[in-house]
Amino acid sequence: NQPQHTYETNGSFDVSLTVTDANGCVATQVLPDLIELDAPDVSLTSDAVPSCPPLTVNFTGAAQSDTTIVQWEWLFGDGSSATTQNASYIYTQSGNFDVTLIVVDAKGCTDTLTEPQLVTIFDRPVADFAVSDSGICVPATISLTDTSTSAGVPIVSYTYDVSGGGQFNIPNPSIAFNTAGAYTIQQIIEDVNGCRDTATQNID
Repeated sequence: NQPQHTYETNGSFDVSLTVTDANGCVATQVLPDLIELDAPDVSLTSDAVPSCPPLTVNFTGAAQSDTTIVQWEWLFGDGSSATTQNASYIYTQSGNFDVTLIVVDAKGCTDTLTEPQLVTIFDRPVADFAVSDSGICVPATISLTDTSTSAGVPIVSYTYDVSGGGQFNIPNPSIAFNTAGAYTIQQIIEDVNGCRDTATQNID
């Protein structure tokens, strides 16, 4: 007989064989420490904090092993990867991302560690606003209407900067123009997660 056994942990293992003949006689042989397993034990850390895109995350890999680690592979959860012990990666899309580190040692032994949802990237709001009219004579008052959108979180800050001076911090301001000319209005919004976006329109 050629039995098979799968070892799940590191360590030294005795192997014994016991046989019984037709007369009921029993013999046993023990081979001490016949199986010695010492696969690498991988770990990882990062400086990831929930944030807005783009977010740069620095990862540090480590592994305990009785021999040299010859291969490192990071899987960042969005289809991208790296093959260095320590890695820096820029997340540009929103979502929750699992991060995996795979190591291979000089004996060909491997270990894999996955940290579920290690990186959280918030959806960024989209700034936009409507202008009541343009191409009008001065003096005139123009109304701005906020049409910004966000992914299920409130927008908590609005700023409108008008070229030539003037700033407004409400969602739907009215702006008086007393001097003819071309003006640029920039809207800056920020949501409860601290994510920001801008929109710009020209008025003449």
